[in-house]
Amino acid sequence: MNDVEMKTIKFKLEGKGITPDALGKGLIDFLQNIFILTEAYNSTPIGITAVENNCITVRLLVPVAFSFALFGNPNIVNSRISVNQVINSVANMNKLLASRNATMSCYDNDIEYVKYDGSSHKIPVILVDNPIKNIISLYGELVDVGGSGEANIHIKTSIQKKAITLGITKDLARQLAHKLYSNIGVQAEVSYLRGEIINGRVVGILNYAPQSLESWLEKDALPILGKEYQNVNVEDFLNTLRGGIESHE
Repeated sequence: MNDVEMKTIKFKLEGKGITPDALGKGLIDFLQNIFILTEAYNSTPIGITAVENNCITVRLLVPVAFSFALFGNPNIVNSRISVNQVINSVANMNKLLASRNATMSCYDNDIEYVKYDGSSHKIPVILVDNPIKNIISLYGELVDVGGSGEANIHIKTSIQKKAITLGITKDLARQLAHKLYSNIGVQAEVSYLRGEIINGRVVGILNYAPQSLESWLEKDALPILGKEYQNVNVEDFLNTLRGGIESHE
């Protein structure tokens, strides 16, 4: 059987007094709830890669197919996890966030997709036949913008196969028009059903300017490493990291 392609996702819990020491046993409960909420939508086991100390950041290794929009999706694919377990974990997480005045951000490849506070912005409870509304951050390629009537945009993202259509004001559409076929980020109020965004509206444009690995190495990473890396050829450096110079014949 082929190995399932895996990726690292991140949950970041922030707030006054949110440290492993301050939470005590609550940290174990937090990790248990996170495991239930991720494993419910994955038929393969997941693994934890790190718990960081400066707030609480949990990094999990999960199948690529997982996305944070699946919170609230009734289509649980893991027979080991029951609907009641998911409902209880959602309630526990919302209670923890609200009682600690904390927030939990969810990241995919270090891009924040959604943030919950357990009060005005709760982790959604399972609703089998009704769309779930949420405010999330969306990142992807802008493939269309405009419209003869109400303006909208179409974004290709990594979280679902079809391009996502979002309503947008004409003013915000004009701000995005010059970015057609470029990667953008927007804050959007969306409705999703069974893990798929079915409609939504842009409420703001995010400052998002992704750079290539080569650019990041040249401008940010290598200078930080010290003088001995100042004159490093980035292409050669990458080839070395990848295990040797590739042939381009």
